[in-house]
Amino acid sequence: MMAGDWLQGPYVYHLYEHYGFSVRDIGRLFIMGFGSSAVFGTVAGAMADRRGRKRAALLYVATYSASCLTKHSASYWVLMVGRLLGGIATSLLFSAFEAWAVAAHNSSGFPESLLGDLFTKAVFLGNGVMAIASGLLGNFLVEDMRLGPVAPFDAAIAVLLLGGLAIQVTWEENYGDKGGGQVLGQFQKALQTIRQDPRVSLLGASQALFEASMYTFVFLWTPALSPRGQKLPHGFIFATFMTASMAVFWCSAVSLAVPVPFHMHLAPA
Repeated sequence: MMAGDWLQGPYVYHLYEHYGFSVRDIGRLFIMGFGSSAVFGTVAGAMADRRGRKRAALLYVATYSASCLTKHSASYWVLMVGRLLGGIATSLLFSAFEAWAVAAHNSSGFPESLLGDLFTKAVFLGNGVMAIASGLLGNFLVEDMRLGPVAPFDAAIAVLLLGGLAIQVTWEENYGDKGGGQVLGQFQKALQTIRQDPRVSLLGASQALFEASMYTFVFLWTPALSPRGQKLPHGFIFATFMTASMAVFWCSAVSLAVPVPFHMHLAPA
């Protein structure tokens, strides 16, 4: 399902630029997407727990496919609605799927130690291999087949629908804690935890700063590389970015695999 997201990434800014929108207008479109994800993300997990993670995953397919369809319109407000739907879909992508996987893993009686291996492979395939392949496929559709900047979004719809079919056929529904109280009560408990445990607030702050820097990069890399509107192989550049990201991931994994006593031995007395 990550491929449906990665196919769009390299061409969002380029498509809006292709439609003739200014940097300011494009910025507002991006803000709508990020804001939608921020608002809906606070309730996406609770909604999936109550209504069902499989149902939430299928809702992701529907909302993201609808968001991709809006890319065929050059109307600013239609595209704004598409960004709203895209933000909702992103929140579901990073909540419902992981929650379903954990619940399905535990209910199947698999060893808990295998769960880390599952997510390691998911990061490698979803954030690594599929991201690179999606960038190259998008580049092929736009540059080689000359189908235009909307083509990767149509490809994303196909990928999403195939994934949705697989979910419908193979997944069993599972739920979270339905007795966890109302959403407002959950917010109050979360705020209380942040106040009582500074580690939680520091972790949240560091995560927020990281996400802010990442989203800034997502918005700026296209105009930064083509300040005068130069033609760029966006998909190929994106695949290069993700190759570098995957290389860093594996370097970090190797570093973390080194026993702690080794690092302590190298530390100054």
